Amino acid sequence: MTHDAKFEWWILAAIGFGLVVMLAGGNPWIAGSVLPVLLIRVYPQRYVTTKDGLLIRAGLAHRLIPYPAITYIGEDAEEGATAPLTAETVKIECGPNCEIWLAPEDPSTFFQDMARHTPHLRRRGQALTRGWG
Repeated sequence: MTHDAKFEWWILAAIGFGLVVMLAGGNPWIAGSVLPVLLIRVYPQRYVTTKDGLLIRAGLAHRLIPYPAITYIGEDAEEGATAPLTAETVKIECGPNCEIWLAPEDPSTFFQDMARHTPHLRRRGQALTRGWG
């Protein structure tokens, strides 16, 4: 199943601001080469649940996270942790020192789809965590 990422207007505004600065006298060699690379590296963003794992497609980059490697799906479990700049994000932990923040357009549908693909995780509150014992 394919889940589109939420479109963040503030990112588009930041890119637009960069273009305006470049056109208003900024260095076109820097902004003119960096902005297109950022755009094709990031957009479009989709999350695809395949038979082998979660495929994160961001522009030209693709990253496959095998389902057995996922140890946590949900909101941030740590007090005072810094979340990204969107209100409805999903945190996925896939090993020690590896966490990925995703912003699916419909977080609840994404969560349910991931729950079907990760039977090794157990529901605890609003999260799926590795069940011990």
